[in-house]
Amino acid sequence: MVIGEQTFGKGVVQYFFRMADESGLKLTVAKYITPQRRDISLEGGVQPDMICRDHPRGILPEGRPDTCILQAMSFVASHPLGTGYVQQDLQGGAQAN
Repeated sequence: MVIGEQTFGKGVVQYFFRMADESGLKLTVAKYITPQRRDISLEGGVQPDMICRDHPRGILPEGRPDTCILQAMSFVASHPLGTGYVQQDLQGGAQAN
């Protein structure tokens, strides 16, 4: 279950190595894929199962509750592990609970 907004990350893990001459080398060392073996960078990110937009760029005014966190906590409280939602098995197949 993903609650929030669509991600737009590149879906890769990169390391930056500083060279002696002050230049650098950026090396891609891993790529994120879904349990179904989909490359999220080719699909424009991850689509949430439940959309929640409560503030721009993660900035909350003082004293204002984060409604996305509250919505996620409510979902978790009402759906104990393994009940009422689609869960991925270790082989990447979906199974309804």
